[in-house]
Amino acid sequence: MHYIPGPDGKTPVETDLMTWAKWMESRQNMHLGDDTIEGVRISTVFLGLYHSFGGNVPVLWETMVFGGDLDQEQERYSSWQEAERGHKEMVEKVTASLVKPDAIVASADPHDQPRTMSEAERKKWTLGEMEAHDG
Repeated sequence: MHYIPGPDGKTPVETDLMTWAKWMESRQNMHLGDDTIEGVRISTVFLGLYHSFGGNVPVLWETMVFGGDLDQEQERYSSWQEAERGHKEMVEKVTASLVKPDAIVASADPHDQPRTMSEAERKKWTLGEMEAHDG
């Protein structure tokens, strides 16, 4: 089965092969999310093909990671809302994977000694990076 995004860009509409092929050429409303963090790309796209493998509900969106420790990790979804939420979760997961436990906190004061970042500081840094990215 073949699907294209409906008029709202979010609701899938079943269609014939030729209509789907024309949509694929145009790539209109294909990307739901596309972020790059420190060289790691997180992409969420509308696939337009029935990827349920025997399920009752079509799985039509996919988030995939390119690069970093989570390279080739993927999740698939049945709705635009699930895909949007899943994309944000994958961005958070990738961001967390980039924060190394032995991250060093540098101080503006040259007399301070470098120290290892605490767990609370890592979380705050990760959330701050996410807010800056989303803003």
